[in-house]
Amino acid sequence: MSLLLLTVLVPLAFIVGLGASAIGMTAWMLMVPVLFVLFGFDLYLTIFISLSIDCGNALIMIIIAAQNRQLDVRQGLRLSLIAAVFAILGVFLGTTFIPQNEHLFKNPSAIVTLLFGMGFIRRGLKQGRRRAVPVDGSETSGVVKAEPTRRRWISRKTLIYPAVFAVSFQSGLVGVGGGMMYAVFLMFCLAYSTLKATGTAMLISLITTVVAASGIFFQISQTGGMGLKTVILILLLVLVSMLGTIFGARIAYSLSIRKLNFLIAGVIIFAALLAMGQSLFMRA
Repeated sequence: MSLLLLTVLVPLAFIVGLGASAIGMTAWMLMVPVLFVLFGFDLYLTIFISLSIDCGNALIMIIIAAQNRQLDVRQGLRLSLIAAVFAILGVFLGTTFIPQNEHLFKNPSAIVTLLFGMGFIRRGLKQGRRRAVPVDGSETSGVVKAEPTRRRWISRKTLIYPAVFAVSFQSGLVGVGGGMMYAVFLMFCLAYSTLKATGTAMLISLITTVVAASGIFFQISQTGGMGLKTVILILLLVLVSMLGTIFGARIAYSLSIRKLNFLIAGVIIFAALLAMGQSLFMRA
């Protein structure tokens, strides 16, 4: 286990933890290209490491969210248990998709992530027009629920199901944790507060990533196998990222709704720019 490997991966793992605490950010965007391209890890092992980090962060956030009453257990379990089926389907199809599309893991696009960050800036600015209040744990804190004015063929509440199933399928197919996407959909479709959306999203993410990681584990090749040094590395990265999640959550739960949105925006944009910088560096 080289010093360069630890010097690069340990800070990245901590940054992922900060992102996970704010909005459920996955390790995939930052960790997969570095492990796969820069350090030449087996692709399946790379995906497994990323999913393991996501699992650890999700577990920590579930505990923190439950302690702060920012976790909808019933809704989270309802969505995650059904989503697990789509994750299994994604793992099955990934056995042929991943080997034929390795280029997707070498240079992932961070544009969509960057746009999400800009969206949270807009959300924070809109909140600033109202009175900035501290997070009080209520489901509607900082959220304006749209009152229906006319009958719609498809409601926002209905859209949560295909949205969650699509993300869980992607988790199984390519190993993306999906916590941030779950959180965004919970805010948009069910009008959850940011903290409650993140906490509930991490419950969904924990179950789907465990399913995905289990499927990926059995596909790790013998040449990229799980030696003792690799196991120690995985445990170290998971632990460091969990510490980042704990540290970030302490900050997130102490902020007003407006400042929380700006924090999320900053973390997401920083991660997106960092991913873009990694991509340019590895192309050079």
